[in-house]
Amino acid sequence: MADIFDAIAVEHGPRFIEDVAAAAEALGLQGRAGSLSELSSAMGLSEGSLQRLVDGLRLGGWIVDSADGTVRVSALPKASRETALPLTRALRDGPVPIPNAQAYQRSVFESGRAVAAASLGPLDLRAARRVLDAGGGAGGYTQALVEAAPGARVQLADRPEVLGLAARWLPPAVANRVDLTPTDLAQETPAGPWDAIWLANVVHWFSADGARDLVARLASVLAPGGVIAIKEPRLEDDRAGTRTALLFNLSLLAYAPGDGIPTVGAVSGWLAESGLHVTVHLTRESPNSIVWCGRRMV
Repeated sequence: MADIFDAIAVEHGPRFIEDVAAAAEALGLQGRAGSLSELSSAMGLSEGSLQRLVDGLRLGGWIVDSADGTVRVSALPKASRETALPLTRALRDGPVPIPNAQAYQRSVFESGRAVAAASLGPLDLRAARRVLDAGGGAGGYTQALVEAAPGARVQLADRPEVLGLAARWLPPAVANRVDLTPTDLAQETPAGPWDAIWLANVVHWFSADGARDLVARLASVLAPGGVIAIKEPRLEDDRAGTRTALLFNLSLLAYAPGDGIPTVGAVSGWLAESGLHVTVHLTRESPNSIVWCGRRMV
């Protein structure tokens, strides 16, 4: 059972590491040493983007770590300018659009359907009446939410272009219980109260500050006893995590520069700051992912 990040990491992982090495060489990181803060300031990169570059270089064996937190970039392999150019441009000038976006959304939709039931395992939605699939894209998890909450209306909130795909791809029996609501989650908060909010593979598209704000806003519209569940690739606080999470983080670097996948402790902290009771869950079926549940206690 492969989630989208499992599939991407397996198929493209070695190329991501090569791309990061090429971009690091083009950006002049080779031979440099310092803290992440010092290096990001010297290179004109965000600290989050540099952290992800360093994670990739470490996977390739091109980072020498010191006990005081200093990192040194050792000799990098030579790469063609063409290999380095796309990621280098994105890091310097800002994110680029995902190529063949509809095919990507289809992959996300199908992989979401494959792991949805297992991912929802920590949630008991049998008594829920209002369920929000926040940033649910074309609805890969929506059918599982509908089935898990037999008495609920499910609202799928996302950008209009992906909701158009949901209208085409969701089975009619599912679509009859789903409200498609165009929403920019960076600025808008779907009106509650919600018995359950599902936020799967969304916060890695935000900066850490933006993700923290999103979680706080969604927590504010939970009903008493309501729960927000956040699903992401598992990245431990020491960033050792799983190789899958680190590779998927590299895959997003050109399209979502910044902080990327949050660590286990970061998400737990955001939920706790919002006054929620936090539990963390791993699933045997999808061991490279993690689900945080934050409940508004009655």
